[in-house]
Amino acid sequence: MEILDDLDRKTALIDSASGIEALRACAEALRAAAVVAVDCEGVLMSRTGPVTVLQCATKEVIYLIDVQDLGS
Repeated sequence: MEILDDLDRKTALIDSASGIEALRACAEALRAAAVVAVDCEGVLMSRTGPVTVLQCATKEVIYLIDVQDLGS
């Protein structure tokens, strides 16, 4: 289970409870990273389907951004 524990330590959930400062810190980390991975999840993904979760990762941290919870 060491791998899963390491994954838990590297994952940051960003939602309305974590606040705008967590989102700003995420944006700064992504801006500074040499490599960024991005994935989107949503409802009826298309040009008009809403994104509900945005997943971004650097070598150090995985950010799970709950877009639906954050709202506008």
